[in-house]
Amino acid sequence: MKHYFSLVNTSIPLGRGLNALAHTAVGVGHRIPHNQMPNITVLFADEKTIREFRQEAHKLLLAHTDETVYSDFTHTMTVGSTDNCVKTTQETPESQLIYYAASICIEEKLLESYKFNQIFSRCKKLKNYKSHIVSKNDNEFEFKKLVCLPDYQSLPSSKISLTLDRTRCPSELVNATIISSFSVSMQADLNKLKLLIYTDADQQVHPYISYHPFPILAARQQSKFNELAKIIEKDNDLLVKIVKDKDENVVSICMLGSEDQVNIHTKQKFISLWTAELSEDAFNPE
Repeated sequence: MKHYFSLVNTSIPLGRGLNALAHTAVGVGHRIPHNQMPNITVLFADEKTIREFRQEAHKLLLAHTDETVYSDFTHTMTVGSTDNCVKTTQETPESQLIYYAASICIEEKLLESYKFNQIFSRCKKLKNYKSHIVSKNDNEFEFKKLVCLPDYQSLPSSKISLTLDRTRCPSELVNATIISSFSVSMQADLNKLKLLIYTDADQQVHPYISYHPFPILAARQQSKFNELAKIIEKDNDLLVKIVKDKDENVVSICMLGSEDQVNIHTKQKFISLWTAELSEDAFNPE
């Protein structure tokens, strides 16, 4: 049984946290078979706790490569162009990296062998948040075989975009962010994803982050968002995952395609960059 855990930095704006969640989900999702899904839990933590989680995950990854997929997103991955992000990370010691999010997908049996539960006990949960639990049939899968990333010969002319229903509370959005990003990553081959492995100044690796631009957008009108989803579903030139609630209202849309094609759908008057922030009362009391 597979479990996916994401820790998000409490000191950053929600938009950056969602961006980090989406990036790491794409990084992990390429190793998950299409139409499968792990159980998903999103927690929030301070910088020290996320670094401890990252170091524990790194040890696990080295010891159980075939049973573990890991990705993290640091502050150096937000400094301009992707090439500049890579260069800045290479010049920064690991101890000076600020982790915006770190995510791992592992076998259930490995949880007790490492200090994860101890770390999770110090994390915060959003109010009304529930982990995403899937059926055993969806959860019992083997990771796709680990392969070397291609030597990409061209820069991407494509774009990944995630649009979320701005009218919803954050507890409804974090799982949808991961599920929709997972699904697009599962569908795409590596040449389309253009994943990179970042290396810091201490030669520690930080896998896997897509080269693509990846904005997080907010849809402010649910009815128009629902109508847009119907149009996007018919666009065969895109890789798309639309997550809906039990009433068939759209929660999130993640898509990968040419920049022009993605922009056609996202440059709408009711859609803008995500700017909302989390308040301290968004979390369960400790």
